Amino acid sequence: YSGIGYKTADVLAIPIGASVDGELIAPEAPNAYSGAYPLSRFLYLSVNYKPGSELEPLRREFLKYVLSATGQGDVLKDGYLPVTQKIAQKSLISIGVE
Repeated sequence: YSGIGYKTADVLAIPIGASVDGELIAPEAPNAYSGAYPLSRFLYLSVNYKPGSELEPLRREFLKYVLSATGQGDVLKDGYLPVTQKIAQKSLISIGVE
């Protein structure tokens, strides 16, 4: 088992599991987002701060970058799937960054 970000010419993501009709499930973005691909999962980024308080400026700017279109583009360039815009916006709101 290996994460999608480690896929190379020698390390392949393959169809696995079985859908309702018995077909294997392809390792594609829509299947990962929906949870249909059995090995898909989110990667989490944790920040130590007291809920309800303001983030330190450096942490706030880092999280804004990571969850921005540019940051998520860099996530994609590194071989991972970006979060959806809805998830990014919800995450920013949850930490008081808009």
